[in-house]
Amino acid sequence: SFEAIMHDFANEDAILKESRRWKSDHAKEVAMKKIPVLDELGRAHAVGKRKEATARIYVAKGTGNVFVNKKLLVDYFRRHTLRDEVFRPFQVTGQPCNFDAWCIVEGGGLSAQAQAIKLAGARALQAFDPEYRSTFKRLKMLTQDDRRVERKKPGQPKARKKFQWVKR
Repeated sequence: SFEAIMHDFANEDAILKESRRWKSDHAKEVAMKKIPVLDELGRAHAVGKRKEATARIYVAKGTGNVFVNKKLLVDYFRRHTLRDEVFRPFQVTGQPCNFDAWCIVEGGGLSAQAQAIKLAGARALQAFDPEYRSTFKRLKMLTQDDRRVERKKPGQPKARKKFQWVKR
């Protein structure tokens, strides 16, 4: 009958709404688990990766000092574009001089290391204020760039390059 069919549709609609609500709540729970917590010294720890570079960072309330492999940021990264990239998550918070950071970076080149530190810094800063997460997500600072170098193929000089074609 028509009423039975309408009753089934109403139940299905209620089930879909409940399913969507559950998925939304579940997504929020998963997101909250990703936010680091402060340790007993008031530091937040996070890891960032880019290509072959891995950065481990500790962030604490402070005066704006950033150390990379026991060197000041300006001594480790000579190019100001790389320094700006590392400092970007701190600027986005609106109070860049309120945090100190200590980074340990391994592997990769300087550009990949700077991007790894930027990702790690954004992840660590969430511990101080969960509201930063929405800002970082909007600016795509919490998204890890998963591009890697493509492997060399046999019978070719490089990954995509081909040997010159010869007719005879």
